[in-house]
Amino acid sequence: MPLLLLLIIVTAALSPQAHAGIVINLPYEENFDSGTYQSSLTWVSEGATHQWLPSGGWFGGGAAKFTPPTNGQGYSGLGLFDIANRSNQLNVRFLIYWGARYTIDSSFEGNKWVIANRASGLDDDRLIAMQHSYYESSWQPGICQNIECSYRPDSKFDISQWTEQWISVEFEGIIDSGVMRVYISTQDGTYNDTVYLDVDNPMRSSQWDMIQIIGGYFNGGATASSDNYYLIDELRIDSRHIGPLIGFIAAGPDVSFSSNASAVESGGSVSLTWNAPNASGCTASGSWNGDKGTSGTEVITNITSAQTYTLVCSNTEGETSRSVSVSIKAPLPADDTPPSDPINVNWLALSNTQVDLAWSPSTDSGSGLSGYRVYRDGTLIGNAATTRYSDVLLPGGSEYTYEITAIDNAGNESARSSVVALTQSAGDAVYRINAGGSAYTDSFGRVWAADSGANTGNQDSVSARISGTSEERLFQSQRWDASGAPELQYSFTLANGQYTVNLYFAETYSGAFGTGLRTMDVYVEGILQLDDLDVYAEAGANTALAKSFSATVTDAQLDIAWVHGVDNPMVSAIEVLQESISDGSSPQPAAPTVTFTADPLTVSSGGSVVLSWSSSNAMNCTASGDENWIGGKSPSGSETLGPLTQNRTYMLSCSGAGGTLQRSVQVQVSAVDNGGNENEGNGNGVPNGESQGGGALHPLIVLAWLVFGGLGKMRLPYGGA
Repeated sequence: MPLLLLLIIVTAALSPQAHAGIVINLPYEENFDSGTYQSSLTWVSEGATHQWLPSGGWFGGGAAKFTPPTNGQGYSGLGLFDIANRSNQLNVRFLIYWGARYTIDSSFEGNKWVIANRASGLDDDRLIAMQHSYYESSWQPGICQNIECSYRPDSKFDISQWTEQWISVEFEGIIDSGVMRVYISTQDGTYNDTVYLDVDNPMRSSQWDMIQIIGGYFNGGATASSDNYYLIDELRIDSRHIGPLIGFIAAGPDVSFSSNASAVESGGSVSLTWNAPNASGCTASGSWNGDKGTSGTEVITNITSAQTYTLVCSNTEGETSRSVSVSIKAPLPADDTPPSDPINVNWLALSNTQVDLAWSPSTDSGSGLSGYRVYRDGTLIGNAATTRYSDVLLPGGSEYTYEITAIDNAGNESARSSVVALTQSAGDAVYRINAGGSAYTDSFGRVWAADSGANTGNQDSVSARISGTSEERLFQSQRWDASGAPELQYSFTLANGQYTVNLYFAETYSGAFGTGLRTMDVYVEGILQLDDLDVYAEAGANTALAKSFSATVTDAQLDIAWVHGVDNPMVSAIEVLQESISDGSSPQPAAPTVTFTADPLTVSSGGSVVLSWSSSNAMNCTASGDENWIGGKSPSGSETLGPLTQNRTYMLSCSGAGGTLQRSVQVQVSAVDNGGNENEGNGNGVPNGESQGGGALHPLIVLAWLVFGGLGKMRLPYGGA
């Protein structure tokens, strides 16, 4: 049955018991923000329950909550209002909210959910009601006498769509004319003080003198459930038309306003997020203040007491107010007892580069379980929120000891539960590429070359921590392919044969932190290996993911291609391992080739030189020969050195799976004398003399130099001072 209920006001004649009422003068209001109404109003009930809610009512205030009985007979509600200043007209308006599962017992056909009574002191019951038939999911309004309803309009009010939201209902009765009306208002404006029922009742009474029940039911049954209830709030009784509450029908902009936590520890923080797309501006009040944009996020820090944050956004049609409340968590009790030890630790090596771990959950009876720590060979490598962990980018054919511990919210750590795992064997590495990044040597001593081999794309890097691997740096960079560019492809020259291709990914872009926000296809040697790969869906945010494939190369070139799905494809690292060559012999990797040049080959003293190099079949290069030209270099690049004051010989050794090849280049330095004359050929940094390259000096020349000596007066042929 749909969740259907409106409002009830029943005469004293309906009650089998005598009740004391309260005398009221019109207008009368009750907003239920305080529970004191329970001492002045009577709760009329047959089997139902009633309680006051200090919050949860309209706009966060209080409300009266009713849970109907299951016996199918009787009535409930707030009532016994004795009207002192009676007049020709009576209007009763209040808000009602149905729980998600308010149902009617189908065994009671013809339940009468009463709207309002006619008067007391009559021989029979005169009331206006919404009558329900369990054959239909709707209600028919009408005027009822002795539980038989008539004067019904043809239309039916299906209120199943209005569950879990506030509706304003107002009854109006006029003595002189006998008119009875029902007005309905909904917050979205579908009903805006709309007259839904307008009946001229020939059964009249002289006056309205008492209202026995407001916000209840009559002669109905319901199914027991935790969300089978209804709330009553903002009651007003008057002698004139009342209408909905000011601001009940939204006229201002649409506003969403939320916090990432409803409770924090003392001194903690919350993040407030809001969006008002059709507002012209917003203003904060309550526990924060100031003008705000129409959308944004703001972090509130050092919260030491309960706070309420209010945001009012406006446009030309009005304003909308939203509030969120944040409470302070009760301090956790002292806890020095660790969680139970993780048990049943198991492992699975899905490839030559990855070990997946799983274990049974731990328990903690103190501060509560926080998560798990994962150790490899005695070193902490990561944390896990669940009972699973993947360790990515491991050398193949190696043995590792893993240990798992449980951590509670107080920081206590359990004993370690261990297991020994073995990765699958792997061939020799032919290529290791740090896609989007520079050359890198990992913690296992493996050298990853700087990004190369791609036909297009952009490089990007982040500083976010990466889980699931001890090699975070490789996953903090990536090459990605924009939608307007050609499809990304990496190509590598290889001997024909069988290879293992390992691709490594991590979703580090916050705009793709969600399932389906980035997908891609990956082809290896023209074969679709990954269809609609969604890195976030498989691994989550900032978490390493490895994929391994077998590939057969027949054209001396390995091609790996990415095809756009949703957003832009990307990759963090590529590893190619050779298993065998085409003739079935043991792997014979291709020897590296190296080109190494200097420009210019001769420079003036104090000048500089540009060294350029490129290589193939090499994973890394090493420089030597000068204190400014030393250490690891990428397989290709250029570098400017200077100032140079003497001849230099620069050497570059490049290594790959097929061996090591060394190249060298010599740079000559020409000197300049005090007069600006330049040496053009000896390469030793000293100006040429008149008898350059000659033999012994004539004695007269030596004597003259001794007598008249001094640089600038006489120059020795060999450039001596």
